[in-house]
Amino acid sequence: MQAGWKPGISKYAALLGILCCLFWVGITGSNYPALATVQGPEQIILTWTDDPASTQTVTWLSPDTTASQLQYMPAVDFNGDFPNASIIEAQMSPFGSSNYRYQAHITGLTADTSYVYRVGSAEAWSETLSFTTAADSDTFSFLYLGDVQEGYEEWEDLLDFIKQNHPQIKFSLLGGDLANNDNEWGQFLTAASPYFSQVPMMPTLGNHDGYMYLNFFSLPGNGPEGLKKEFYSFDYGNAHFVVLNSGNNTSPEAKEWLKTDLQNTSQTWKFAMFHYPAYPAFDDNKTIDESICENWVPILEANGVDMVFVGHQHQYMRTYPIYQGETQTGVESYGIVYIMGNSGSKHYGAGAGFPYIDCQETGSNYQLIEIEGEVLTLTSRKANGELIEVYTIDKRKYPPLLQSVSLNPVIGQSIDISFTDDPAWRGSISSIRVGGIELNSDQYTLSEGNIHISAQVFKQAGNFEIVVSATGYRDASVIQSILDNEGSAGCYSLVSVDDDSYYSRINQDGIHYMTVNPGIGGFRYFTVSIDPIIPHSGDETVVFTHLRNGIQLAINATRADFDQLHIAQAGFNVKTGDLIKVFIVDVLTNEVDNNPVILQ
Repeated sequence: MQAGWKPGISKYAALLGILCCLFWVGITGSNYPALATVQGPEQIILTWTDDPASTQTVTWLSPDTTASQLQYMPAVDFNGDFPNASIIEAQMSPFGSSNYRYQAHITGLTADTSYVYRVGSAEAWSETLSFTTAADSDTFSFLYLGDVQEGYEEWEDLLDFIKQNHPQIKFSLLGGDLANNDNEWGQFLTAASPYFSQVPMMPTLGNHDGYMYLNFFSLPGNGPEGLKKEFYSFDYGNAHFVVLNSGNNTSPEAKEWLKTDLQNTSQTWKFAMFHYPAYPAFDDNKTIDESICENWVPILEANGVDMVFVGHQHQYMRTYPIYQGETQTGVESYGIVYIMGNSGSKHYGAGAGFPYIDCQETGSNYQLIEIEGEVLTLTSRKANGELIEVYTIDKRKYPPLLQSVSLNPVIGQSIDISFTDDPAWRGSISSIRVGGIELNSDQYTLSEGNIHISAQVFKQAGNFEIVVSATGYRDASVIQSILDNEGSAGCYSLVSVDDDSYYSRINQDGIHYMTVNPGIGGFRYFTVSIDPIIPHSGDETVVFTHLRNGIQLAINATRADFDQLHIAQAGFNVKTGDLIKVFIVDVLTNEVDNNPVILQ
């Protein structure tokens, strides 16, 4: 950790936590803040209070005391009207000085089904809207949006951009500071409703949120007694989410609830969300940050939380995995990744450069999180869609290394692939693909430490990527060269030298890729061993290309007789996720008409 910032608790932390609860904007207020009168059933928001696969909760405002109905039906049965719709009578309560809040809880829904609905009464209905229940699937996408706080029209534009470009999103987490104060709550709801009347949101309290937050949102009631809506949890797919009020970070009841809640879930992915950061971009609420690290972080770490979503400092930040206050690196790194977001127009400059920060960006942004079984991909973009970064967590186990043991096979010849036998991996193999085409079971034979692929598979010469997929494991791959009956001008096998800094894969065209692992950065060497399958006359050239987000940053080419020299190496200044592309050619020149021949 950098000197000057240490995640230990200050002696004033507990006192400050209590004070935060007392002066937290509006929470303890008994008067209704000013709120503009709405014109009809509007400011409609979807949340969940129960199972996302079979229920949906809808909340809306109206100046009318009779706008209490919700009508809904399966979208497949909808023909433009609601004559046979199911009807729910919503619960009503005063909201502000001239509006009424309505809440309707729909139950008994069918999983993975689209429904249409409207709210209000015969005198004034809302527009026809829709929602889709959760599927029984471990593949889904959700959105994270940090602080809104101001610039509500721009934020509504961002939501419209997200709707147009990411229709796969199932729900959104909102990281607090939804409005600057309770008097601007109507502006927030007006901006939020067009999107969140059809895509559920699950929010957390920020230091600018208060009475309106607690009295508008319909949220799960499974938090600690007396702190419901401030603390809650829910499941979606194979993920578990805990939502915490970071302004109340010293509560013993909340701490015990958090521990029990996480201990009772067996979901593959575990996420937490709260407003104040445990690991900030810069120091501005140091005592609160330290208190969170003291009270919550050990519980999150002990129960295997993968990622924490925070806000407050109005910028994008992603940390390295952190465990017990230290950044973790390497392939098998363990710890929590902290994501700070900022979806509003207010933003701060770059932070203090703490060493646990891996990526940082100012301005308005949003995060798309895609879950596919045991693989998480986080894509962070600016409000205009410009890519900030892509970050992946892969929980799948590593497969054994594959190696071709067939010597110079030609068209119409069977081949053998060897591996250090792992019965668990071998028994989990679900498919084998050659050149992108999945093999039938009669085209290959599995045995201890060996995969035999029949001769009928290889009907032409070339370099074929053989990919073996096994449930719970990353894909294993190897390149197999098949020669024509007259031989070849030269062919070489490139294999990356084992290093915890990166993991390797080989494309169908034989080009070798090394991807920099999470937590790795700075100047690193990348090494490949080279074995001639068919020697090439003269010298060859091994080319290393450094790419970041698809953009070439540097190139290194070494020309030598690799029939004699069996290793090549190049060094680059890299970041997590960078690609190093390696290939061998006969010659590399600047001559336009002289095209190199790949010898892999």
